Amino acid sequence: MSIAAIEQKIRKSIDAKQLREWMKPQPVRVFRDLTVAWLAIGLALICLSKFFSLAVAAPVFVVVGFSQYALFILGHDGLHSCLNSNRKINDLICRWLIYGPMFMGFEDGKRNHLEHHKTLGTDADPDRYIHTLSPKNTPLKFFLFLTGLATFGRTVLKVTPLGVLLRPSPKVLVAEGIPVNSAGSPDFSGAYVGEVQRSESTEVADSWTAQIPPSTASQGPRDVSTMHLLGAFFLKRIPVFVCQAVILSFILLIGLPWWTYPVFWMMPIYFCVFLCDEIRAFCDHAVLTLPDGDADDQRLISFVSSPVESIIFSPHNMNYHAEHHLWPGVPYYNRPQIREVLQDNPQITYRKSYVAFVLDVMRKLPLKETN
Repeated sequence: MSIAAIEQKIRKSIDAKQLREWMKPQPVRVFRDLTVAWLAIGLALICLSKFFSLAVAAPVFVVVGFSQYALFILGHDGLHSCLNSNRKINDLICRWLIYGPMFMGFEDGKRNHLEHHKTLGTDADPDRYIHTLSPKNTPLKFFLFLTGLATFGRTVLKVTPLGVLLRPSPKVLVAEGIPVNSAGSPDFSGAYVGEVQRSESTEVADSWTAQIPPSTASQGPRDVSTMHLLGAFFLKRIPVFVCQAVILSFILLIGLPWWTYPVFWMMPIYFCVFLCDEIRAFCDHAVLTLPDGDADDQRLISFVSSPVESIIFSPHNMNYHAEHHLWPGVPYYNRPQIREVLQDNPQITYRKSYVAFVLDVMRKLPLKETN
């Protein structure tokens, strides 16, 4: 049974009344979590400006980095329009308070992420290179993955307009059972279950096609004008340029030297956001089975992690990842309710520790393909 069929089966076991209860928004909770993260960042930098020393710098780096990651995970909910029931407010929060400050484009991140939801467990998944074991099946390759050196370039490129160039060919999409429209792009209309999910699937198709200028739409995704994509890149990153100017100005205003901007703002994004999220994404879908295709029906995975691991790898209930894939329209603060209902479901794997799973992978590499 495909993972899409498994998801549909589990979704049908929950009635509409229960789902509506899970999807109830709590805008005050979102405001609180955004405020806490930004206050932590601001106060940490002010503390550094007042008591500048190595003993203070190390905890400031950690506080800034993991507050950034907490914001990033809130932004993940924003990709599904779960931060505010008003779509415009939701998107403004994402662009100006989360993605812009971290050098990221909201629209491109949304396109990539919603495609991942629709194509999980297939070769068309834009994040498949993160989840699968075959590209990491030696201790050296796995080490390069854990340091980000193996995936940084591709992860950055896929969430830009140029990421459309990484899309699989229409032939691969059709082979995976994904319909293709006349432009050669995935047709996600009618995907998922429920109004929120159907709305998301339409946005995936629209955002994908929007990367292709009309003059080349009929030629397919690999003939996209590079100049058009670069123009889209800069237009969608106006919030990035404005937010970086504001952050640098704040750093200088509180009396910190200019070099604290790359050291205490940019570097934490790499070490505490990018690396932690790559490792989390790997753990949330990786199965110790080769060939990769044999594991595709087992990629619904959640973690019941410790408080420390939740800060490092899965803030805001991101550890309940199978629950999120089943109902992406349920806000992060309500996911524990889903877990209470599904914790005994045999088609969901529950693991206890991200670190323990990573160590287990390291011990078992290289894996041999099963016959």
